[in-house]
Parts: sequence; C-alpha cells; structure tokens
Amino acid sequence: MEECQRQVDSYSVSRSIYLMSLFDWRLVKEEKQKNGRSSLHFERDETVPYYHEMVKIEEEMIPKLIPLWIFFVLVGLAFACVTVYLILFLVLRSNFSTAPYFYIFFVPAMVLLFSATVLFYFRSRQILKFLESEKERVLDVEKRMLELKERYGNQKEKS
Repeated sequence: MEECQRQVDSYSVSRSIYLMSLFDWRLVKEEKQKNGRSSLHFERDETVPYYHEMVKIEEEMIPKLIPLWIFFVLVGLAFACVTVYLILFLVLRSNFSTAPYFYIFFVPAMVLLFSATVLFYFRSRQILKFLESEKERVLDVEKRMLELKERYGNQKEKS
C-alpha cells in the first residue's frame, strides 16, 4: 500500500479528500492540530491495473513552476557583489578608482537583481495561471479518471 500525508487548513479538508479520492486515495486517519490545520493520512492500492496511468494523470495536477531557489541564488549573488563593492569602497577610499570596481561588482549586482525580479514576475504569472485554470483541470482530470476506470472495468467484464 502506498501512503501519503497532507497538511491542510481545516476549511479545505473536504476539497483535499475529494481530490485525493479521484486518484483512489482512501482517507485512513485525520489528526486535528491546535493551529487550525489538519493532518490527513491517505493510502491506496498499488496493485490496480491502471495504477501507472493514474499516477501520470495525478502528476499533471502538480504545477511545473520555475524553481524558487534560483531567485534566492540570484539575490544572494547580487548582495555579495554589492557587499564586496562597498567593502572595497570603504577600505580603499583614499586611492579607490571607482570605475573598474563599479563595472566589476556593482553593474553585475544590478543585472542579477533585475534578473531575479523578472524571474519572480514570471513565476508569479505561472502560479496565477495555474490557479485560474484549476476548475478546468479538475473537470478534465475527473473525466479522464472516469474514462480510465470504465475502460479497465470493461476489460474485467470481457475476461
């Protein structure tokens, strides 16, 4: 038996149970926590004949987003470049020729910050598009899962 645990807000418990039941997950246990959240424990049988196709359909419900760690790396590198530039500026203040250090450290920092901003903008758009199309995705997945179960149900009846 495959097991799964989800942490959900108390208002979305029924929605989570419905979505998980589409993919043959059965609610085994629900634990209410003090902070208004619930921990739902699910399990499903891996021996059903359409298991692999069902998992592929289930993976389509998970958003394919730009990884957020890239944003943090870009911001961290920009911060490091600005920090090095400021340290050099403060330490070598008397004989500090600003032009080369400005182009070596400060300009790349600004380019990195701009890139991080653009990346965050596109990730936000991805999330919003994913949330806007949720109803259509759920209906599509519902239809495909019913077709899948009917097809394998018909194959059982024939044999």
